[in-house]
Amino acid sequence: PSLKLYASDIGDNTLAITKENVHIEESYKINTVEDLFETDLLFDVIIMSHVLEHTRRPLDVLEGLVKMVNPNGIIILAVPNPVRLQVFLGNIMKKHYVNRGHVCAWDRSHWMNFLENIAGLNVVTYSQDFFPLPLRSKLKFIVGPIELFLARIFPWLAFSNIAVIQVATNQEDNTTTAKSS
Repeated sequence: PSLKLYASDIGDNTLAITKENVHIEESYKINTVEDLFETDLLFDVIIMSHVLEHTRRPLDVLEGLVKMVNPNGIIILAVPNPVRLQVFLGNIMKKHYVNRGHVCAWDRSHWMNFLENIAGLNVVTYSQDFFPLPLRSKLKFIVGPIELFLARIFPWLAFSNIAVIQVATNQEDNTTTAKSS
């Protein structure tokens, strides 16, 4: 009952669907994720799914997110995994297969390196969602549990790379600028 949920998205339709399904304290229509940094809102948890790969400056976005989280808060990030089966097959079947809105992509190892060694964030855990199988839309109830099981065994081939980040008690302890070697 004390939960206050805020939502933001680039699409009006997505915000409308969210409002239909969940009680939202407030929603924000944005053009870019950087628009959120102009607010003075602070959150205990920020969940950002499949957004970071669309930004030209992902390190700056992470820095902005850290500033929006209360001390000891959590940021949950998910990005698409470019080494999943559909992408491999897409590259075989089509010339230059890529999501045209994606500026960058991280396989699991590069995702870990980016968050820990480049951004210097405190990642509590890494996770994944599911291992997409063919015929998923037609056999969802049968295939779904298998996809979850396979993702635990083969996390580097899952649909998304996910990280749970703990923001430091003191905001100045969060390093989100590139480390020098």
